[in-house]
Amino acid sequence: MNKISKASVSKFTVLAGILLCCACIVTCFALNAIWTNDDITYRFHFGTQNPITSWQDVFSSQVAHYFVMNGRFVAHFLAQSSIALWGRTVFSIVNGLVWVLFVCLLWKTCNVA
Repeated sequence: MNKISKASVSKFTVLAGILLCCACIVTCFALNAIWTNDDITYRFHFGTQNPITSWQDVFSSQVAHYFVMNGRFVAHFLAQSSIALWGRTVFSIVNGLVWVLFVCLLWKTCNVA
């Protein structure tokens, strides 16, 4: 079995701390951003323009969106469900966490040791 050295644990701790700080900064920026255009319209059903109150509303809105606008179902489903059902605070926190996951994916893809 490979033994993990203290240096690699220390390096991981520093990198995790940096990513956590960056996630907090992104979350703060997202919390203080002004919601415009899509941020506001995703709170409403695409077909009926009624406020979204359930997962069923999100699904039916995305079906209407798919047939009228475009087929980017996954991205729009996540955006609409997080904005309409979870609210601004949860959306901002998830935004920061997704940013960190994206950086980790880039790190792994680039094979940075």
